[in-house]
Amino acid sequence: MRLLTRKIYRAYPELDKFEDDVCKRYIKRAKRLQNTWKLWLFQLLALLISIVLWGIASSLIELILFFGEATRRDQLVYIMLNPIHLVFKIIQMSGYIFVPAICCLRVRDRWLHRCIRKQLTGVQCGACGYSLLGLSISDENNTPSVHCPECGLQTVLKDMGLTQADINPNLASS
Repeated sequence: MRLLTRKIYRAYPELDKFEDDVCKRYIKRAKRLQNTWKLWLFQLLALLISIVLWGIASSLIELILFFGEATRRDQLVYIMLNPIHLVFKIIQMSGYIFVPAICCLRVRDRWLHRCIRKQLTGVQCGACGYSLLGLSISDENNTPSVHCPECGLQTVLKDMGLTQADINPNLASS
């Protein structure tokens, strides 16, 4: 999981040559091109599953640690008022907030990395795999194309299903 203070686009060397605002627009465009509803669905599922699993796991731990030997009612009252049990209850209740939050952040980061990686692999040269991101676009015969500096292949953007904004992040709208 990435740190919240780190910029996710700096994890990709293809985007290092661009300024932060250009990268932010490029990432926003990559997210928009992917199905954003999938992110919300995955996060909702992660939220529900993590709440259920945390509830089951913490209840089993509580049952094993505290109520396994209690047979009489006075023993149960003693256990419930025990400071160790109260600390466990605080941890258990705070887990209902933190565990789902961490799971949702993890799902979001995985989805975002997938979107960025899919966008970046879509702009690679078909012959050698060199990244065409940021290269100058030539407009010969009204067909935008890019010349790969690695292998020399002239790639017509329309043939690859790309737009000029896919190749040049400066053209990505905000």
